[in-house]
Amino acid sequence: MKTAIFRNLCPNCRGDEGSDRLDKGLPCEKCLPEFDCSMSQKDICKILKERRKLSHYKNICDVIGFVNEFSQFFREKTGFIPWSLQLTWAKRVALKRSFSLIAPTGIGKTTWGMVTSSFLKGKSYIVVPTRILVQQVYEKLTKLTDREVLAYTGKKSEKERIFSGDFEILVTTTNFLYKNWNKIPVDFEFIFVDDVDSVLKSGRNIDKILKLVGFDDDALSIAIEIIDIKQKLAKVSSEKSKQFFLKRLNYLEKKLTVFKQNIKTVLVVSSATAAPRSKKIKLFRELLDFEVGKTGTSLRNVEDVAVFPEKGLLEESLGLIKMFGRGVFVFVSEAYGKDYVDKVVSFLNSKGIVSVSYEDFSVDKFDEFRKGQIEAVVGIASYRNPLARGIDIPDAVRYVVFIGVPRMKFPFEVSLSPSRLFTFILVCREFLEQDKVAAYLPFLRRYLTLTEDKLDSYPPVKEKIEEIARYLRENLSDESFIDKIKKSDSVFLEEENGKFFIVVGDSTGYIQASGRASRMFAGGLTKGVSFLLVDNLKAFNSLRKRLLLYLEDINFKVFDNELGREVARKKGFEIITIDELDEIFKQVDKDRERVKAIFEGKIRVETGELVKPTLVVVESPHKAKTIASFFGNPTRRRVGIIDAYEVNTGDMLFIITASKGHVFDLTIKDGVWGVIPEDGFFVPVYGTIKKCSRCGYQGIETFCPRCGKPMDVDKMEIISALRLLSLEVDEIFVASDPDTEGEKIGWDIALSLKPYQRNIKRAEFHEITRKAFREAVSNPRMIDENLVKAQIVRRIADRWVGFSLSQNLQKYFGKKWLSAGRVQTPVLGWVIEREEESKKKKTILEIYTDESVLEFFVDSADEKIKDLKLQYKVLEKEIADRVPPPPFNTGEMIKTASFELGFSAEKVMSLAQELFESGFITYHRTDSIRVSSAGILVAREFILERFGEEFFKPRKWGEGGAHECIRPVRSMSADTLRASISVVGGALSDDHFKLYDLVFKRFIASQMIPFSVEVFKVLLKVLPLDIKEEKDFYGRILKNGWNLILPVSLPRFPFDSDKGEIMIKRFKIKKVPVVYPFTQGELVEEMRIRGIGRPSTYAKIVQTLLDRKYVVERGKFLYPTSLGKEVYNYLSTRFGDYVSESFTRELEKLMDMVEEGKVNYQNIIKEFKEVLKFADFTVEIAVDEGDN
Repeated sequence: MKTAIFRNLCPNCRGDEGSDRLDKGLPCEKCLPEFDCSMSQKDICKILKERRKLSHYKNICDVIGFVNEFSQFFREKTGFIPWSLQLTWAKRVALKRSFSLIAPTGIGKTTWGMVTSSFLKGKSYIVVPTRILVQQVYEKLTKLTDREVLAYTGKKSEKERIFSGDFEILVTTTNFLYKNWNKIPVDFEFIFVDDVDSVLKSGRNIDKILKLVGFDDDALSIAIEIIDIKQKLAKVSSEKSKQFFLKRLNYLEKKLTVFKQNIKTVLVVSSATAAPRSKKIKLFRELLDFEVGKTGTSLRNVEDVAVFPEKGLLEESLGLIKMFGRGVFVFVSEAYGKDYVDKVVSFLNSKGIVSVSYEDFSVDKFDEFRKGQIEAVVGIASYRNPLARGIDIPDAVRYVVFIGVPRMKFPFEVSLSPSRLFTFILVCREFLEQDKVAAYLPFLRRYLTLTEDKLDSYPPVKEKIEEIARYLRENLSDESFIDKIKKSDSVFLEEENGKFFIVVGDSTGYIQASGRASRMFAGGLTKGVSFLLVDNLKAFNSLRKRLLLYLEDINFKVFDNELGREVARKKGFEIITIDELDEIFKQVDKDRERVKAIFEGKIRVETGELVKPTLVVVESPHKAKTIASFFGNPTRRRVGIIDAYEVNTGDMLFIITASKGHVFDLTIKDGVWGVIPEDGFFVPVYGTIKKCSRCGYQGIETFCPRCGKPMDVDKMEIISALRLLSLEVDEIFVASDPDTEGEKIGWDIALSLKPYQRNIKRAEFHEITRKAFREAVSNPRMIDENLVKAQIVRRIADRWVGFSLSQNLQKYFGKKWLSAGRVQTPVLGWVIEREEESKKKKTILEIYTDESVLEFFVDSADEKIKDLKLQYKVLEKEIADRVPPPPFNTGEMIKTASFELGFSAEKVMSLAQELFESGFITYHRTDSIRVSSAGILVAREFILERFGEEFFKPRKWGEGGAHECIRPVRSMSADTLRASISVVGGALSDDHFKLYDLVFKRFIASQMIPFSVEVFKVLLKVLPLDIKEEKDFYGRILKNGWNLILPVSLPRFPFDSDKGEIMIKRFKIKKVPVVYPFTQGELVEEMRIRGIGRPSTYAKIVQTLLDRKYVVERGKFLYPTSLGKEVYNYLSTRFGDYVSESFTRELEKLMDMVEEGKVNYQNIIKEFKEVLKFADFTVEIAVDEGDN
């Protein structure tokens, strides 16, 4: 069945096409009348070509043809079929797209470059670093091809032939290119640079490469100006200047496009290993749409095991090496000094373990290590040590052993060095004023490379740094500050030669050194094991805290011995047994065998899927960048109007990009406002969303109904770019947000891309972490069409109700910007009703005693009353447990943030969106308060660390369901998050941290024990007035619980006995509203309680009422305007059935049933078609559709 029709989405003629055909990857019925699901892309190409109907589908056909021929050629020349990743590179060449190679060890980059040069019909140029490599490449090429290969080895005759263009494939060093670039003919089809590091050392070298590609000086100068303008735009604050730069940028980019369209050369460069030195590196992005930069991976597949020694450190390390065998790197903590390395080597050799120091472990000894002739290599646990950072032997290093916790120390004194001050504050942040930490860390981070001797050149910076130094010196002279450090469980002082040093865990050293046991290769990450012999518990705690600071998800398990079990019980660590380690080492050894086989050329899998190219489409560019950064330093490509981030994980090449939200919406002029009847069904018609950049109007029309000019931004460009990317990959994961709106976006994207790549799955995750992402792509599902149908129902309801009623409003009031809707209108009614109620008053008698202020409701009172007395009597006294509140859902979060922080609903959701996309909180649009097992672990880690095991009380707050509460994704307080952002970078504001703090504390409290408190039930009498009232008061907190993280405000017991009478010093009589008007937070909570609206729309509904001027906000309360009242009265009296709360609530319930597959969505559409009787199709709607 055809669920929907999409305008201009046929992959061949760009005509309209039904969802049924798109879902099968077919062109439209006009292009291909057959509906044969078994047709391959190759079959479709053949039929369209035979019938002379082949149009835009030719792009697909050309790529298929190119890749088939390339695969056959590759197999003939090498004896192997190419891997999927190599075919992806070939597809990019077919599409004439330049790029940077992102690939793990063993994938065959150079082989691919040589085969591609041999395969293409035009001229190719291969650039390598040395003459030895030139000779090697030349020899291999002459065996691969009969084409004319010319290599420059230093002969004059070779140079003459090069300058005359007497070759088909040219091979030279980069040095030759730099010296002779202007004499080499510029007519290459393919340039392959296998030495990009030397290119990046100089801006002039970059110019030479780009001129070889075909760009002239004019193109380069335009691109440089574009780069400069973009840098200025990032800093400019004046709107006038901003508009000037944007206008100039638009002009230059259009001019540069002409140059780019004339380039026929494909440039492919290997990824860099060194950081670029010249800003001209950005020319690659502006001219060829890809970035060249240093890539790296932060991935590790390491089992982290903390060993609490029961013997000496040397004996314990010996025991581990004897237990698990050869292939070990041993790292000595810097605390023991370099001489200790020799002591460890000597000790191990004396016990029969063949060992060498890192200083003696030269390249010629790597094979001895591989063969087990050297069993252990000993180095220092520091990122500066060659063994930790410079040696890569993925086929032989099985595990690492740390003798002592890696740690570093620095003088316990204050200098004017920005880097020293930064480190000092970072380490001691928990003992300093948090507002100072928040202000000083970001400032110092900007000047980390500024040395103390250069400060005089920057007076304002020096003045600020002196202020920071004074503040720290004041703390150093404070004995209480020193005492806090001495009592800390993660920072400690050491005395050496009369000087004190602060000692902290070295997280960088640990990550770098332990990572030697887990390396990326063609096929994945090798499994490794890291044993950390804990010689100092404070150092271990410090290391763990610093790893969290760097956002590293490293969870230590504790080695199963008696001392380990005791520590694990107290601190909540998981135990790992020797049997479990034996199983892990089986995987360790299996991975090493696989790496060896790849290195020896024994593995060439027939499926070609050793590294699988995969496109991931999320909604937000920010989210795309966050996910890509989980796996190291991503490279970025520009495809059409979207950015795609590329990262290699060994087993997959992820290309991560964003749809930028909804791409399609209902058309207006088709059928009944975008819904047509077809074969007895209602079929929605969708067009791409467009925007007028001049007036900001957004819709699906070709011309702007407001200003009459063409809509100049069309999301069809996003679809076109995604389709190009789809041609490159083997599979696609649609990873839009986990709700009905996200499901519809995912469905739209999947249908758009299926003609280009049919292997499309849905990946769903509720938090943006590396683990959640990998689990989602490892356990994908299909698009849930019931969720899609529920969204279709909701959208049609919003459109039909909204348009029908909005037309009447606009016609009646003569205002084109007025709107109505099935949700916004009843909510407007609540605001009006509440304001009316707030006009009713009640009388309060406010009594002031020495200890408290007490309120009593009275019918009436005279302010001239004298000699008022208060009698009290304790009726009952008990000890009560107060359980914590549940964690937040969307409504509660908005309500609490509105009350405690004064944020608008829209602001709360905007901040929460950014926190979610940055990977700090779970999905923020949810009605659920359920806590997952992962969430319980987050709370457990924090509570055990901060308060102790006895304060932890896990609660799920609900069972089952895909959604959960809003919670932090790491056990990281707001202060720690702020410090982390200062270290790793980021752009969170104070308001972000305030909202995160609210979410974090509420969640942690929900997993803590109740607190016990004295409760007094007291009878109060006010004399001579006949006022009696029972009130609850609270005494001492007898046992702490969740109140330690989320302070509570309780009315304290204000009396010193169980019974008595006290004089009233003064009193006040005042009139207050029976009920106050709604705040934004309360209005959202009312929507949730009454069951209308959705978490994704709560804030938008409130904002729509404000934008339409139906409601205004005074102070923190919402008041209806006269326009709002007139609009509501008009709608409720004429169209009451469709703007009533019950209509909307029932519709929401029906849509929930559609989601569950219990109701036919077509029947629901049929039912509310009745609203169309109010429609006047002669009235043109010209208002942006907010949420109805």
